[in-house]
Amino acid sequence: MVVSDTGRSGSSSSSSSRRMVARGTSAEDFTEHFASMRRIRGFELQGASSRGYSSQLDARYGSSAGSTSSGSMLYSVAWNADGTLIATGSEDKIVSVGALDLTGKFRQTLVGATHSDSVTKVAWHPSNPSLLASASADRSICVWDMRQKTAKPGRITNKAACTSVAWSPCGQYLVLGDKDERLSLVEGRTFSIGKTCDLSKAVLNEFTYDASGKHLIVALGSGKIGILDMPSMTVSRTLAAHSPQSSCISIALSPSGDRFAVGASDALCSIWDSADLICERMISRLDYIIRSVSFSHDGHLLAVGSEDHTVDVAYVEDGSRVVGVPTECETYCVAWHPRAHLLALACPSAADSRRDSRLRVFGFPSS
Repeated sequence: MVVSDTGRSGSSSSSSSRRMVARGTSAEDFTEHFASMRRIRGFELQGASSRGYSSQLDARYGSSAGSTSSGSMLYSVAWNADGTLIATGSEDKIVSVGALDLTGKFRQTLVGATHSDSVTKVAWHPSNPSLLASASADRSICVWDMRQKTAKPGRITNKAACTSVAWSPCGQYLVLGDKDERLSLVEGRTFSIGKTCDLSKAVLNEFTYDASGKHLIVALGSGKIGILDMPSMTVSRTLAAHSPQSSCISIALSPSGDRFAVGASDALCSIWDSADLICERMISRLDYIIRSVSFSHDGHLLAVGSEDHTVDVAYVEDGSRVVGVPTECETYCVAWHPRAHLLALACPSAADSRRDSRLRVFGFPSS
């Protein structure tokens, strides 16, 4: 059920905040919530999104969109720790950050043009809402401080193009992955690279820390996931998560840390028990490669972005579909807001314009 905006609820901001969160916790409660909260809004990010789009599909579901100057693919989307800022990384070498509140008001706060090649991943510090890390194909990672926008970001130089980056739960370390299938541990204060892990016999994709910070869970080729002991960067265990003919591509940890999800090229998404490393269930209703997975702030929902023209939002406890978010093409990244049931999407606007990508956010009131 949805909390009403009527009555003496205080400020419009707090009223909007309550409305953006489903009251119940069952699959039916979430289905009811999104029946009236299914509007997709488009937001202009200078130098990082598309020329705009207007289609019958978007009009049907109440999308609003602006125009931009770039028309370049978004690779990554992420919310900061308190949900006040959203960042994107794009093909046009730009790190964009904007302030977006729960009423839908948006203001761009940073256009970062430090990288000299595509920005492949953006990741916020787990507790400091002002610190952002960006990984780029220019063989570097930058750390941006939103409190010092005019200052140059800290830079870590790597030997190969960087494909991903993740913070440790304590926020003192970063792990970067590169195209040489190597993981490197970075000290967050000195920006120095310490221990590394060579995974050249595997295909390195996305990775995430577990809740304790003692292990790194890594999506690999041949349908496998690897468990690394941290900070020693040693592989302690490898699990066959999907078929050997597939590649595990995306991975996400639930906010409580009790589960993680793995998306693969076999169009399957598996949900795992983090403690026992047992697969609890498979989501098998998608048809194409799964590129991105994300848990909602309460851990009840899992968004699955794929090459299907729908983002699947599943109820974690049984895997059933709560809502399908319509898109016109494949989705490259999905990210839930850390405090509300708002889902950020990076996806092209039309099948005949795959480079024409923009930031969209699903979950606003339909009327």
